[in-house]
Amino acid sequence: MLSTSSKLPPRRARAEAAAPRSALAALGDWATEALLASDDPMYVAGPAGAVVLANSAYRALMGGAPGSLAPLAAPEATRVAETGKPLSDEAELEVGGQPRRFRITHRPVLDDHGKVTAVVGHYRDVTAVEAARSHAERSAGRLDDFTRLLSDWVWEVDRDFRFTYVSPRVLDALGRPARAMTGASLFDLGTFPQAGSTTPTPESRSPFRDLVYRTQGPDRRVRFSRLNGVPVFDPATGAFVGYRGVGTDITQQIEAEARAADAQMRLADAVASISEAFALFGPDDSLVLCNDRMRELFPEITELLRPGVRFETLIRHTRNAVQLTPEEREAYVAQRLKRHVEPGEPLEEQRPDGRWLLVSERRTRDGGAVLVATDISELKRREGELATAERIQREARREAEAANQAKSAFLANVSHELRTPLNAIIGFSEIIKNEMYGAVNIPQYAEYVRDIHESGRHLLNLINDILDFSKAEAGKLTLQETEVNLPAVINRCTRLVSELAQRCGVAIKVDAPDVLPILYADERKTKQILLNLLSNAVKFTGEGGSVTTRVRVGDDGSLALTVVDTGVGMTPEQIPLALSPFVQLEDVMTRRHQGTGLGLPLTKSLVELHGGTLSITSKVGEGTAVTALFPADRVRHLPS
Repeated sequence: MLSTSSKLPPRRARAEAAAPRSALAALGDWATEALLASDDPMYVAGPAGAVVLANSAYRALMGGAPGSLAPLAAPEATRVAETGKPLSDEAELEVGGQPRRFRITHRPVLDDHGKVTAVVGHYRDVTAVEAARSHAERSAGRLDDFTRLLSDWVWEVDRDFRFTYVSPRVLDALGRPARAMTGASLFDLGTFPQAGSTTPTPESRSPFRDLVYRTQGPDRRVRFSRLNGVPVFDPATGAFVGYRGVGTDITQQIEAEARAADAQMRLADAVASISEAFALFGPDDSLVLCNDRMRELFPEITELLRPGVRFETLIRHTRNAVQLTPEEREAYVAQRLKRHVEPGEPLEEQRPDGRWLLVSERRTRDGGAVLVATDISELKRREGELATAERIQREARREAEAANQAKSAFLANVSHELRTPLNAIIGFSEIIKNEMYGAVNIPQYAEYVRDIHESGRHLLNLINDILDFSKAEAGKLTLQETEVNLPAVINRCTRLVSELAQRCGVAIKVDAPDVLPILYADERKTKQILLNLLSNAVKFTGEGGSVTTRVRVGDDGSLALTVVDTGVGMTPEQIPLALSPFVQLEDVMTRRHQGTGLGLPLTKSLVELHGGTLSITSKVGEGTAVTALFPADRVRHLPS
């Protein structure tokens, strides 16, 4: 800080009394005159800080009258004398009641031996300069802010288009520091790929705007800027000196446009390659794009299928609309417009040329619409063929069912008609066979009677099977349900087949728990199930084999009645045939035993009538196991 004190300590004052002359002598006459004549405040002080010479401006600054000889002191001079080094400072002082800014220097005056003999102080008023500098800095700051807001970087080039100035932000825009671009040519660092005749040249000397400038930085990344520039001329001579302008980084914009163009191209390729007709409409219902398939399916509006045409215009010119009366056309157009605005399920529409189209419409998120039309003529043809085939199949099924019912009715009638004479034949042959009214003296007659009786019984069994199977097919079999004593049923059926088993040399066995549950079923039909299985097993088991009746109660409470034989067995392919009516497996055993082939099919129907299932497991040469499984709700309590 400056001191304005006008008094010195007594000792220092006496020391300075001898110094003024030597200090002034060291300064010189010409310097002394210049100091006194200067408009800037100046002083000369001795090494101890006492002012020995000061001009009027300095005395006025320090608060004294311009012509006053009152002693002054400059403490800063003492510091300079002690260090021998200049001292600089800035301070704000009041002059005439107004603050002024001064730049102050205190410089030593040295003799030939480097000793400080005097100190010269200079106060330079820089108020105006500082104001101008501050204004310039504010202006530069504003310019820099505007530049950042309006563009990315500022540039200047000379008449040979070599950069003379580039703002620091060019590093972000072009990936190059400003100092590396100074002196380099604008055209060496980049190109104007789309400029053409507007590219700036020294000869053109014309302003330019929005020129795309392509560069590649040291990182090999391609960048784009939009340049605006104006020519610069020397204000004194008017000579062309170069260009200056601004640049805006548009790399992301260019890349986004490239991606959008690529996506547009891919979309166009995808739309063109699909097999359906495709049309995209904008929010204003005008056509944006469509594919060639659209033109193929709607040839009458090919000339209208261009961007900008409205959906309603296209609908009004389709053949479906043109061939209607004016009233019908307006109703049709109104209906199609409503479906277009509020799409629902796909619309099937037949074209005048006979083709069928499936038209689907969906609204897009921006308010537009997508229309897809598929040619379904072939599908419609196949649907027609399928409908015809189904109708023929239904008719054939009805005819087959009618024929089957007629067959069942015929078999039932024939069976009833045959049973009456057969009963008479069996009864009379049994009387003669048992010689109830006298002996048959001729042995051949007795043998004939036994044959007649056995043949009659066999024929009656066949007729009964046919009749029962016909009833089962017609759904006329009913159950007379009661509690069935299984051990009694097994014993009864075993006795009935024992004679046949003895003749065939087959052993009959029973494998069942000592105590069996009560089965709630039709007792007669249960006997028929077991008897059919046993007789069938005996017929297909060779001499020395065995047939076993096995009974098991499952964990789920169901009851399995299984007949296992050690006979010829079957292949997996033969099992379905064995369950088919009127089918006999062609092997040695079937040729030895006659039958209708209804035993297993009828048994299966009887088991299913009880809500159960019939299953067969078999292996050729090892035997067959047939299981009648009764559900748990037919298995009652164990007898006490």
